[in-house]
Parts: sequence; structure tokens; C-alpha cells
Amino acid sequence: MMEHLLELNDIAGLVLREGVKANAPQPCRVSIYSYGHGPELELQLSSTGWREKVRAVALWADVLGTCVTLTEHDIHVDVSAATRVNGRAVRVWHHLTHRDAYELATLLDTDFGRGPIEATPAVIATAFEVFDDAEAMFAALDASTEQVVT
Repeated sequence: MMEHLLELNDIAGLVLREGVKANAPQPCRVSIYSYGHGPELELQLSSTGWREKVRAVALWADVLGTCVTLTEHDIHVDVSAATRVNGRAVRVWHHLTHRDAYELATLLDTDFGRGPIEATPAVIATAFEVFDDAEAMFAALDASTEQVVT
């Protein structure tokens, strides 16, 4: 049993080193579980703002070579990147409000009607680029309108 925990500790170190190389956001909690079902290693992220939360998980998904998954629950939506590292289940996660998750689903041109949503880090990055460009365009338009009116 202790060997299992030592192995998971080594995997945690490996995953964290890869995150450092990729400049991924630092987890606020790293948990190792030994009960044999579900994730064996979890990294919980701490960010504010739904876009920052999703970007953080997407960066980790890229590090882990996996997708970002949004899973709807009663009181929140789980945004996570899960994979196996050296045969062990690893999960990086954050929570979103339902409202924020539905805004993200709209950006991704999908919905929760068919269950969890999966998107690659590249798809999420592209959606955010389009959103950020549109937001900047509207801000510039507002600024120019204010100048014309005054």
C-alpha cells in the first residue's frame, strides 16, 4: 500500500514539473488518493473569473495531452482535464457557475443537452480569441461613440 502512495507522489512531482515547464498555473491543492477508484491524483486550481478558470484548466489539459471536460452538477459545473499518467488517473479541476458554463458553451457553439462537453485546449483558445477580439472591438466602438457624442 505504501508503495502505491510513493508512486503517486512521484507522479505528482512529474506532473508538477511538466506544469512548471509549460508555465501552467500553480495548483492551490494537490491531493493523492489511495482508495482505488476515481482519480488517484487531483490538482485543484484557484483562479477568479470564469474565463481565467477555463484558461487555467485548458493550459493543464495541454500539459497532460487531453481535452477539457465540462460536467454539469446540481450546484456547479465541473471544468476538468483528466488523463492517465504512468497508468494512474490524474485530474486537474475547477468549478464554474451554471451561468458561466452556459456562456462558455455558447462560445463553443454547443450545449449540455447531450451530457458533458469536451473541447480541446486549441478550440477553447480559438473561442476566447474570437470573444476577446469582439469585446475589444465593442469597447473601441463605445469609446469612439462617446467622443462623437460629446
